Amino acid sequence: MRELDAVVNEALDADEDALTRVLDLEDLLTDVRRRTRRRRVVRTATTSVSSAAAVGLVAVGAYALAGSDEPQPNPAQTGTPHETTSPAPIPTMPTPTQAPTPSGTPDPGARTVPTADPASVLATAGTALQVYGPDGSVLDAVELAASGPVAAGTDDFRAQVPGFADRPRNVAATSTEGVYVASRYQDSDEDNPYPGSDVGTWDGSTFRPWTSTMTIVDEDELRMVGPLTVADGWVAWLESTGHDWWIGRWRVFAAREDGSDLHLVARSEDFLDPALDETVPDSTVAILDGRVYWSTVRPDLQPGDTPDETDTVVVSRAIDGTGEIRVEAVGATLVAGGFGRLAVQMIDPEVEGFVVGLLEDGHLRPVVANGGAEVALGDGFLAFDHESDLYVLGLDEPTLGRISLPGADIRWGIGADADHVGWTTSTTEGEQEALMHYDVAHDVLRRAEAPRAWATRTGVVDATDDQEVWTLVEWAD
Repeated sequence: MRELDAVVNEALDADEDALTRVLDLEDLLTDVRRRTRRRRVVRTATTSVSSAAAVGLVAVGAYALAGSDEPQPNPAQTGTPHETTSPAPIPTMPTPTQAPTPSGTPDPGARTVPTADPASVLATAGTALQVYGPDGSVLDAVELAASGPVAAGTDDFRAQVPGFADRPRNVAATSTEGVYVASRYQDSDEDNPYPGSDVGTWDGSTFRPWTSTMTIVDEDELRMVGPLTVADGWVAWLESTGHDWWIGRWRVFAAREDGSDLHLVARSEDFLDPALDETVPDSTVAILDGRVYWSTVRPDLQPGDTPDETDTVVVSRAIDGTGEIRVEAVGATLVAGGFGRLAVQMIDPEVEGFVVGLLEDGHLRPVVANGGAEVALGDGFLAFDHESDLYVLGLDEPTLGRISLPGADIRWGIGADADHVGWTTSTTEGEQEALMHYDVAHDVLRRAEAPRAWATRTGVVDATDDQEVWTLVEWAD
């Protein structure tokens, strides 16, 4: 009788041969490299993926992009098997009126991973702004806050907390009134003139740094903290190696709002070859149904490749750092998350036009064409910018509203909580800034003269380029 291990090895060899014949991986990757457009540079990859763990993802990403020339069942989405041993047939997609809702159930294993196809959407939209309902119909905008902004009074603010000078980075409101999770530049000295940044809490007078993430990932490297997100009692953020939080390897961390249970969720070496130098497509991180979501690049890039936006992927992992790093969408970049939804941007590098879509239960549904450089999600709505106007798209009931402020431009960042949208504006000449606060439910727009301030009830303070003291403004309900 033959030894048991000999029988097992023969069976494994047979399965490997069968898998190779089905996937024909070498031909598949060659076809991907031929088809994939790489005109818009993100960053040049310096090596290929060599780890055995990445082989399954190589096959998944390759199969998704190799089929991009085939007829598509729905603009901006196709089917891609997720970590299966052989390509599954493309399933029949639901009609646009059958908008799926996130199930919140555990990962069922084999599933579809959508591949972005913004070119199909832009071919119909042209260069004009178009906003779509769940059935694909184009929505017309109605004017919001038609009477114009109301000057904010003292009673409109719950709190105004001074920020710290010289070294601010990002701030996110927590559930504890008057205490904020923040990141800042660390102290510099002669030996370290260009320090990284760290995370802690700020109460208006004292910054209390949390346990250094350097002790969690034992590396002697400079790291910069990207925007923070707070949800369900957790804080999550992405750190990027180097002097910028969008260039280098990424590390995703999570902690309780008080800084306890600080731990590593994932690092790029868990997903990409360690020698693959990459640019983080967007440092936005979202928490949804016990998982953390962020963006990176495909793991099957080859030496000499010049990735473009079609090579970005949205991935996720359980917030405790267990389980696989799961591919959620190909050719998309996460730009907002919250209230049960994820918003992504999909860019066509041929025309450099972009589409904003919702990633819902394995589907990419386009909602905005040629608009939405800044995006935020509220409870049942998506806020975005176009030219100098702010738009509010109702997602539960398809409605579209527009707020126009003649002579004012959206200065930076749009944030949202459940019922409000906040943003800053400046005059066309860029001389005077104002803080805007829109009450979605009551259609009231408030305006406050608050240079270098942000409504932390409706988003994140981003003071990266501003080294002066700023004020945290928390609006009353």
